[in-house]
Amino acid sequence: MSDKLSIDEILKRAQAVREKSSETIRKTNPALAQKQAQQGAPAVSKNEQPSVHTASAPVQTPKSARPSQPPRMPSKAPETFLDAVPRTSAPPQETAPAGHLSDKTRRLPETQQAPVDDKTKHVFVPGRADDKTRLLDRPEASGTRKDGSHAAVPDGDKTRKIPAEHLAYTAPADDKTRTIPADGRTRRSFFVSENSAERHFDETPPDIIERPANIKSKSRFNKTLDLSEIPTIVAVDELEHTRVMGYTPQQEEAAQKSAQRDDGQIVLEGFEDAGETSEKINEEEAEKKLLERRRQKVREFRIDSPNDVLETTQQTAFTGSGEFNTKAGKKEFFSRLKAQKRRLGLQVGLTFVCAAALLVLAVLRATGYLPAPLLDQALYNAVQALLYAACFIANISTILRGFFSVFTKKGITSALPVSVGALLVLVHTALVLFYPDFAVESIELFAGAGAFVLFMYAAGRHMQVRRVLRNFDYIRAQDEKYVVENIANPVDATVISRGLLYGEPILKTSVRVKNLVAFDETSLADDPADKIARTFYPVILFLSLVLFVVVCVVTRQWPYGFTALTAAVLAACPCFACGLFETALFTVTERISQKGAMVCGYAGADFVEDANAMVIEASDLFARKDCNLYGMRQFNGAKTDEIILQTAAVLMRAKTPLAAVFDDVIVGKSSILPEAKDILYEDKMGLSAWIYGKKVLVGNRSMLLHHGVAVPNAEFEARYTQKGRRALYLAVAGKLWAMYIFSYSADPDLQKDLKKLEKTGITILAKSTDAYINDDFIADVFDVPQGYVRVMNAASARVYEKYASLVSEDAPALVVHNGTVRGFLNAMFGADRLYVCKNLLTFFIDFGCGLGFALTALLAFTNGFSLLSALSVAAFQAMWAIVTYILAKMRANGV
Repeated sequence: MSDKLSIDEILKRAQAVREKSSETIRKTNPALAQKQAQQGAPAVSKNEQPSVHTASAPVQTPKSARPSQPPRMPSKAPETFLDAVPRTSAPPQETAPAGHLSDKTRRLPETQQAPVDDKTKHVFVPGRADDKTRLLDRPEASGTRKDGSHAAVPDGDKTRKIPAEHLAYTAPADDKTRTIPADGRTRRSFFVSENSAERHFDETPPDIIERPANIKSKSRFNKTLDLSEIPTIVAVDELEHTRVMGYTPQQEEAAQKSAQRDDGQIVLEGFEDAGETSEKINEEEAEKKLLERRRQKVREFRIDSPNDVLETTQQTAFTGSGEFNTKAGKKEFFSRLKAQKRRLGLQVGLTFVCAAALLVLAVLRATGYLPAPLLDQALYNAVQALLYAACFIANISTILRGFFSVFTKKGITSALPVSVGALLVLVHTALVLFYPDFAVESIELFAGAGAFVLFMYAAGRHMQVRRVLRNFDYIRAQDEKYVVENIANPVDATVISRGLLYGEPILKTSVRVKNLVAFDETSLADDPADKIARTFYPVILFLSLVLFVVVCVVTRQWPYGFTALTAAVLAACPCFACGLFETALFTVTERISQKGAMVCGYAGADFVEDANAMVIEASDLFARKDCNLYGMRQFNGAKTDEIILQTAAVLMRAKTPLAAVFDDVIVGKSSILPEAKDILYEDKMGLSAWIYGKKVLVGNRSMLLHHGVAVPNAEFEARYTQKGRRALYLAVAGKLWAMYIFSYSADPDLQKDLKKLEKTGITILAKSTDAYINDDFIADVFDVPQGYVRVMNAASARVYEKYASLVSEDAPALVVHNGTVRGFLNAMFGADRLYVCKNLLTFFIDFGCGLGFALTALLAFTNGFSLLSALSVAAFQAMWAIVTYILAKMRANGV
């Protein structure tokens, strides 16, 4: 490329560039051009040819000049600007005078590519502090021309030659650019240096450090900052009660002016102002109270009494007095229970001492460690008889009650088997002690076994009184009491469960009760131990009498027959039945009482057992803390206070889950709400009502579309309904007023209770007035199976309303709870679990009684009377009681 351009052409182009630069300076900055002219800068005309420097002078290019038009270049541009310069010395050019310190020219290095139009980045060369030029020196053109001669340096030249290999960028003194020299001390990176944003590439790549990273993507729908915050609405009367310091109320000022104006006025006799002010009555508030009392009377009106909710058999079974509902009655009833507990505690203690002494004597005799004085058979029998007599006297009340209850309306109770066994032991001991022909060597005394049977039954009775006392403490501590009762009307039960249940509906509901009656009777009614004594023990007693006859006939010795009878009655005696049933009942009630429920006895478990569904309010599933209101969007210029008040009026009247949220918004002042009339729930859509003669809709998107109200598009709603959030719309008179964004969450404790109750097979029927609470929503939020919680339709809900507001005057204390949905669920679950435990224990107790009789008969027929002793009978009773207790505890702990 360097062969195609001569040095003259290059100089001409440089001169053209210089002229263009000077012309540009004159046009853009006349002051600078005038200053250059005063300093003696040579003026170069357009027609003047550029001068030629001496051989050693490098080419100088103006620094500030900018050509208006680029010069004409050959068709094939050189790779660099210096490639166009021949490798010989250039003709000399004119240089600036020696005293010209403001020279704006600079020299380009050979390696720098710069087009002629001077639009490239220039490299500065350090020089004097006052020098504005820089020189670029080429080694091959350092002063030698093509002909070999050297170019002369003009006088006054202030440039300094720097070899190309030492060329480095150094900013002048007045330059504001920070410069980092490449002296090798700066550690360079493969991509970007530590001290510069410029890229520096090195032969050695940097060390790559790998670290784990999580890239989280944010949804574009999670920002709802454009929602308006829900304000708090304060009633005007609350503001009137606020007095500003230093301000006299207008009424006081008016009264003072009136008093001043009336001074000196003539007042006729009899027309004096007594100073009494008439009472002001808020007519609107009084009318609301009157309407509420009328509605209360309508709700409480029944053709059948509320007390007829229970079946006739249930009502007639518990007709006890409710005197313990009064303060004096509670104190008297509590004192009676405490006295009975102390008496039974003393009885258990004495029985335990006697039974332990008798069994210890039997063990010492069997092991050969009996003291020497007691080795005499007669003395040993006398001591045994004396200890057993003391035990018999300590339990005489239990024994008498067992016999005399047969002739009362109670019939056979669990005390009868114990009484029969204790009496037979007493007779057997007396025969051995006082009848010498009866004392056979192979016949042992059963005094220890008889005392053990009495102790087991006394301990069970003591647990029973403790359980009743604890249940009474729980009930009397409750301010409001609720009981579980039947929906006895079969027509109502069928309508409520229409399409939701299979077969005959047996529905349980929660009813508020003022007085609990027959607490003591219901606590002890339907005792499973009494049922075993009435059904299974007579069979055992009959078989024992048959065994007595057979043994007497076979052995022809009636003492062996009587011994077999006594051993069979003791071995098959369900003495531990009362204690085991009370253990299961105590365990279950103790657990559910912590959750607001109480099953007062096995009568309550039998009452709940036949239920296939329970009815609740769906709003009770979501407490105030489970409802989150994020904000609202207003439409069509609706006012904020009107939006909130009309929404609250409809939701609070319908008792939806959001009612508690809006109750907080209005600070509990329901008197400021407008009256919502003719509220109607439309299935899975929402509520409609009339306020101020206008139809108000509060529901979901489907509700507004169904009534022909224009709603925002689905994409707009989707911006706010992410992450489980819902949109609730308010429309008044066919126009959309507002959109609320809210969400429901599940209470973890309530979720556990629902999952536990699901195992019992009971279906939950829920009455809903919310636009979003349906079968699928509840199953998804609480993670329960589909079909377990069923939401009834609007027609069924209207039938259930009279039971939801039912208040009973008196009701038996069968299954009681605190009125919450958790209490209701745990009451149903506890009763069902107790019923299962009762059946399991009944089976094992009956099996143990039969097994005891079978072992006794086997030993009697094999002439093993020596093995029929007090120790063997007591050991069998204790072993079987422990096995059954473990099974009962495992089953009851599932609550």
